[in-house]
Amino acid sequence: MQSGVTLTVFSSAGTATATDRNLLGRLFRHGFEDAPVNAAVGSARMPPLSALRDLDAVARLAFVLDDAEGEAARVYVRLFDGRLQCALALRAPTGRLRLGAWQDRASEPTLHWSAAPGEHGWRLLQAGLR
Repeated sequence: MQSGVTLTVFSSAGTATATDRNLLGRLFRHGFEDAPVNAAVGSARMPPLSALRDLDAVARLAFVLDDAEGEAARVYVRLFDGRLQCALALRAPTGRLRLGAWQDRASEPTLHWSAAPGEHGWRLLQAGLR
C-alpha cells in the first residue's frame, strides 16, 4: 500500500471538481535512501541564508532533519530588529514538534545531534544549534 497526501477540491455546490494524490514525498523513502540521521553523532551546516529570499520577521523554514521515525527536527530563521535569529523545533514525546527559544546568530548555525540505533534505524536523542 502506498502512502501520500490526497487533496480533493469541492465546488460551492459540494461536488468534487478535482482530486490529486501526492506520492512523490514518499516515493524514494524507507529502503531506497539513507535517513539524514544515520550515525550515533552528526552535524549539518544550515544552507546559506542568502538562499532564503525576503528574510524578515516572519519565521522561515531553513532545514528539516528526519530519523527512522520521521521528522525529528526543524530549524527556523528570521530577521528581528535587524538581527539574524534561529530557533530549533524538536520532536516531543507526543510526536509533535516543540519550538525552542529564538537565538541571535552572527552567521548560519550548524545543527549537531546524537542518536541511538533502533529496530528500524537511527532515532534522534538530542540536537542543538551551534
